[in-house]
Amino acid sequence: MRKVTTFLIIAISIYLCQTIIIAGEKKIELNKDQIKTLKNFESQGFLVLKPALNTAYIHPDLWAQINIMRKENLAIAIAVYNGNEIGDYEYYVKIYDLMSGKKLAKYGFGSFKVY
Repeated sequence: MRKVTTFLIIAISIYLCQTIIIAGEKKIELNKDQIKTLKNFESQGFLVLKPALNTAYIHPDLWAQINIMRKENLAIAIAVYNGNEIGDYEYYVKIYDLMSGKKLAKYGFGSFKVY
């Protein structure tokens, strides 16, 4: 589990920290590596994305291992991905614990909050 966690932290650092924060109706594009990283998290069971609900569920072990800046970058990347999937460019997401359902964080309108 430690090797997987280390891999995930590195992946988040490299690919998701490149996300640009822009609020409003302007479309933001994630690069191929950022999308691939999110899809890898999904395929490994660490992340469940629900674009139509502006929601994501993240494995608690992954969430606990990343620092606040990486959490914010991950939230931004998820908001952009979900928004682009449904054509909503205001980019908002609520993030919940995959195991307990507890609300962990939210990102929207240029603001990030952790609970």
